[in-house]
Amino acid sequence: MMQEVLGLVLASAVSAFIDIGVFVGAVLLLFGYINYRMAGALVESIAKSKKWQPVLGALLGATPGCGVAIFLKPLFVRGSIRFGAVIAALIATTGDSAFVMLATIPHQYVVISAMAVVLAVITGYLVDRTTLGTKLVAAYARRRADRPSRHPAAEEGLHCHAGGGGAGRGLRRQTRQEARGHSLVLAIAHRGYPWYWLLLGAGLVLGILGLFQVDVDALFIPNLGLVLGTAGTVLSIGLMLAGRQYLDYDPHEEAGQNAPSWQEILIRNARETAFVITWVFVGLLAYELVVLVIGGGN
Repeated sequence: MMQEVLGLVLASAVSAFIDIGVFVGAVLLLFGYINYRMAGALVESIAKSKKWQPVLGALLGATPGCGVAIFLKPLFVRGSIRFGAVIAALIATTGDSAFVMLATIPHQYVVISAMAVVLAVITGYLVDRTTLGTKLVAAYARRRADRPSRHPAAEEGLHCHAGGGGAGRGLRRQTRQEARGHSLVLAIAHRGYPWYWLLLGAGLVLGILGLFQVDVDALFIPNLGLVLGTAGTVLSIGLMLAGRQYLDYDPHEEAGQNAPSWQEILIRNARETAFVITWVFVGLLAYELVVLVIGGGN
């Protein structure tokens, strides 16, 4: 039984990283690079086209993969785009199944995508006629306002205002420990994310080969897909957990800047990719375990 469960864990890890996650990362990196080369003009043009945002969201969502919806999410919470654009992108996307359909049934894929885009545009405009998006942004802003800041400047402020006495010394000691932990994780992140992207790049090659029905575990390196997929999912979980604790501060989100540096794009998009891979892994594993339990009961 335990061996069967372990097999499901490994299979879910490989699928989450190679079958889904690497394509999400590739799309995120592509749009991030385009925005970087355009010095933020891509995001700025989308933000200014308020009347056409559901159309733009649907067309962007129709691109293969689900990375566009993740790309649009921070624009929505910053108020740069309306909720209808996000909904339109989600409806228009066919996710990673688009790659399979492109390789097997390209004509049907075009028809399905066209129908999805039309439905997405209509739904997007209907959603923008409601106040749902405004309420969601306001709720998100309240949660961020109530969340303790992890920015180094805030930590320095605690040093200045901790006061004297035993309680003050204890607070300053705790603050110094958090600051050291913050700096350590940031240093690891800035040095480690390029390696994470290299791992995603290798996984993307295996993922594309898998779309063409190539057995990646039978290539020149035995169990290559198993090793790479498992390592990628484990690293993604670690990055997501570290990001939630230490890397939540985003200066561009507060300053309203749309043209971050290339290094910041790599870090931000890697965090988003790691988040998706982690929860895809959880969802796949939960499904497989439920199937196992139901099947075992019969």
